[in-house]
Amino acid sequence: MILVWGSGLYGNVDAVPGIGRVKTNFGHLYYIPLIPTGSHFIFEESSSDRRGVPIGLSFKSIFTAWLRVVLGFLAVATLVVGFIEIADKRMARWHRRMCCGSGFHRHVCCDQEDGILHPSQLRPSQNAG
Repeated sequence: MILVWGSGLYGNVDAVPGIGRVKTNFGHLYYIPLIPTGSHFIFEESSSDRRGVPIGLSFKSIFTAWLRVVLGFLAVATLVVGFIEIADKRMARWHRRMCCGSGFHRHVCCDQEDGILHPSQLRPSQNAG
């Protein structure tokens, strides 16, 4: 199993145009910021180098980083639940269409709009025929 861990700057807040912004250095696991180790005012940042000065921990930056993680997980969970609900409704519709054709199955399946009716739940007039 590959374990991705390290440190990185997250929680980009308090940007001052043309001067810099505040970011917090976090220990991360799979790029999810977990443990804040210090905040910095970053003047200049490139792919290989960054210039900045350490400042005290910025709770606004920490909150922003953690909030983005929570909202990301909630977005993924919402999509998963939504897809499950859509698939469940489509399967119920498919089942009604396949089962409710004609004959005995029509009486067994189609007396309830949203589910399968067990033969023991049939009215006596339906059992006779």
